[in-house]
Amino acid sequence: MFEWQKLVNQSASEWSGLRLPVRNRLAAACRHLLSEKKLQLADIMRMSEVSRPQASLDIRLIMNRAPGLMEYDRASKCYRLLVKKPA
Repeated sequence: MFEWQKLVNQSASEWSGLRLPVRNRLAAACRHLLSEKKLQLADIMRMSEVSRPQASLDIRLIMNRAPGLMEYDRASKCYRLLVKKPA
């Protein structure tokens, strides 16, 4: 089972090798994804005050470093959480 809990922490092993501001953005994006069950580029842009291309890179980083966490939903134009929180 994927350990989603650790992704909300900026010191998670998935974020190793990244600068602190990037780790903070990715952890914040994962917190949002896990609480709302979806994530859009606009969410990252709003939360972190970054450009659209930077938000897109952040999404790609999350998908590469935490495969199986989310997938793109074309119908709603957002990324959906794939894993379930443990009860």
